[in-house]
Amino acid sequence: MDRIFRSRVGGWYYILMCLMSFVCMRAIMDEQRIITVCTVIFLFGLLHIYFSTYYIVTREATLVMRCSIFPRRVIEIRDILQVEHTANSAFSYALSMHRLLLRQKDKTKILISPEKEEQFVKLLLQLNPDIRLEKERNE
Repeated sequence: MDRIFRSRVGGWYYILMCLMSFVCMRAIMDEQRIITVCTVIFLFGLLHIYFSTYYIVTREATLVMRCSIFPRRVIEIRDILQVEHTANSAFSYALSMHRLLLRQKDKTKILISPEKEEQFVKLLLQLNPDIRLEKERNE
């Protein structure tokens, strides 16, 4: 059976949503239509990203990553060489700075932030026991 892991959400994301909500409410009270429309669109975008960022480990041993309007990414779990904890801030399929860096055979690096990280890593190891676990590195 496929397992779905939601993305962990960092505090910065909630702060951004609260800040934009405040700006939107203030614009409504001040009858600033353009600012109201822009902030509502931005808030809907944030909510869409929030609800559509997740990872699926399939029974076929693939990892599917989704993040809103960005392209769906699929990798073979057998191609993962290493998993390490990182706080790398590069763009990724993650809503938290508490991330996992997946290194693949072809030298590709992928950043993700599954909410149930221990279960996620345990499942990856069940499907590919050759994965090395590393401590945090600064990149």
